[in-house]
Amino acid sequence: MKQNRAGRAIVFDFGKVLLDWDVRYLYRNYFPDAQSLENFLVEIDFYEWNNRHDSHTSLGAGIEEQVIKYPHWENLIRLYDAYYPLSLRGAIEGSVRILDQLYEQGQPLYGLSNFNSAKFASIKPQYPFFEYFDAIVLSGDTGVVKPNPKIFQILLKRIERVAADCIFIDDSLLNVQSALELGFDAILFRSPELLADDLNDRGFNLVLND
Repeated sequence: MKQNRAGRAIVFDFGKVLLDWDVRYLYRNYFPDAQSLENFLVEIDFYEWNNRHDSHTSLGAGIEEQVIKYPHWENLIRLYDAYYPLSLRGAIEGSVRILDQLYEQGQPLYGLSNFNSAKFASIKPQYPFFEYFDAIVLSGDTGVVKPNPKIFQILLKRIERVAADCIFIDDSLLNVQSALELGFDAILFRSPELLADDLNDRGFNLVLND
């Protein structure tokens, strides 16, 4: 862990807050239309499955379990492991600009994300801003996924903070509600512009447009 800096801890989720992730980016070229893709995601219960393998270091076991359940979709299920980076369009520019400014201001920054450990390790080098974080807690390392309160408690123990000292930012309402119940100040991410407004309302000085 890097040396803690003074000030309230700002805790970022990664997917859909700092990283433009959507599994549809990967799969859309394999279906004739958007509804067919949505039907596929529903049939294989993609988001529940994704949540489960986010709590493990490797995707391997989860892939095999899913193939057994849906053998007729085996090829597409295996694509998610083989071509995971195609589900990412890169960083969300406005969010990273906010992160840059917070880092330059010396704010303590932390990450708390539902993220498979191996997949995070594979994409981390592409995004230098991950070096801004004093500590990162991943579901894949802890075996616990948000909104389970345990992962928030693991974070607090790791960074030696109490919840009231932390501002938590996440795109999931369930995750935000869980954080609020534990005593965090929590922000539901909707866009970089609104995030800047929410943080400025809390006393930060952030500018997205010169």
